[in-house]
Amino acid sequence: MGRSGAPLRLALEGNIAVGKSTFLKLLGATFPRWHLVTEPVAQWREVPAAGTAQVSPGSANLLRMMYREPARWSYTFQSFSCL
Repeated sequence: MGRSGAPLRLALEGNIAVGKSTFLKLLGATFPRWHLVTEPVAQWREVPAAGTAQVSPGSANLLRMMYREPARWSYTFQSFSCL
């Protein structure tokens, strides 16, 4: 908490594969009372088929698709990750 008693909020940004998740794990280990919100990578890897809410073995891995073909999937990934 800050001096006024209000919760402090920090945002961690960085390029892909620079160690953001690792840094958050270290912060969590050092400050166990902190509430850390991480990226929902599992959700990006298991996107349910249209019209369903269930994840199946054939679910789309939107994260992989975006890395393999960014010109095609970057906008879709960005839109999905903001929802």
